[in-house]
Amino acid sequence: MIEVSEARERVERAIRRMPEEHLPLDETLGMVLAADARSDVSVPPSDCSAMDGFAVRADDLGGEATRLRVVEEIMAGRFPRREVGAGEAARIMTGAPMPGGADAVVMVEKTTSPSREMVEVRDAPEAGQHVRVAGEDLSEGCVVLRAGTAIRAAEIGLLASAGCEPVPVFRRPVVAALTTGDEIVPPGEKPGLGQIRDSNGPALRAAIREAGGVPLDLGTARDERGHTEELVRRGLDEADCLVTSAGVSVGDRDYVLDALEAAGLERSFWRVKQKPGKPLLFGVAGEKPVFGLPGYPVSTLISFEQYVRPSIRRMLGLTGHGRRMIVATATEEIRGAKERLTFLRVVVERGETRGWRVALAGAQASGVLSTMARADGLIELEAGRVIEEGGRIEVRLLRPIS
Repeated sequence: MIEVSEARERVERAIRRMPEEHLPLDETLGMVLAADARSDVSVPPSDCSAMDGFAVRADDLGGEATRLRVVEEIMAGRFPRREVGAGEAARIMTGAPMPGGADAVVMVEKTTSPSREMVEVRDAPEAGQHVRVAGEDLSEGCVVLRAGTAIRAAEIGLLASAGCEPVPVFRRPVVAALTTGDEIVPPGEKPGLGQIRDSNGPALRAAIREAGGVPLDLGTARDERGHTEELVRRGLDEADCLVTSAGVSVGDRDYVLDALEAAGLERSFWRVKQKPGKPLLFGVAGEKPVFGLPGYPVSTLISFEQYVRPSIRRMLGLTGHGRRMIVATATEEIRGAKERLTFLRVVVERGETRGWRVALAGAQASGVLSTMARADGLIELEAGRVIEEGGRIEVRLLRPIS
């Protein structure tokens, strides 16, 4: 049995980033750029108006209302046909190119139009006011985003402006999920005597998707070595990573470990000094990472959070677990296990005067999934550590809080 810190280090050393692929821009949300992205144009391509109004020469306008002759109307997407001379103005729309001679824009709200051919300007602008300069956002050939950048909505907009289509990204890992046990029935089926519904399978696939991977559902392996070996081989053949739930303990009908070793697993560790999730297996089979998670629902999800989630992110080209960390004040005494590092489910709320407050989410047994759903985050306590009421503790948030 190894320490949690050693288990994390071994997993991190074994995980490799996925190869590069080129995808349509709309399919890249949540992915990571595999190469620098450059713009093939300047944005904006020329000086343009930032407002609906009138393009003018700032020197023509003084402190009093000034009448100018309107010589042209310039719509967005059209190029000006003539320059603006002394005493002249051009009606202009937001985003339309600035005409020659004009160096400022007066908002339409600051004008009065006695006729279509005349405008009265009540507010004298400074040169450059309400004008977007050519290349203000991007210049042609510039690097708009560096390799390794995570792509969000704003990055997609920027890549679109720069003409980056398709986009070089690191491929999403396909992660096979396998549950085991003759007692398991599908969620839509009412369990009979001695049976339970499959909660680990749906939860695992959701966790894989949330982390950025593509889940491959292998279904449930019967408590038969041959059937377990068949599904394990399929997972290793079709996926980039295999995650199993249950079947790696020491029971007479726990066949996952045997099936994995038959498929060429090079075991890195089996059992970690943690609670929950002690019977945790990790290794590599044919250069593909394999995680054998415990069978209890909470143990499965917490072990996934600690080891599989950061591994999927690493395959994507990201770092860390991607969770927000906060420091909160305990509203009760919180104890860890005496001999193992402990992960505890907690709820978090805003305190009246001192930031965040944290309390246990309820029963901490490995089979109580309801408190996992109730939890806002996890705290990590070293063996034997006690947090007194009023003590401060780091919390890894599992969802946004406000």
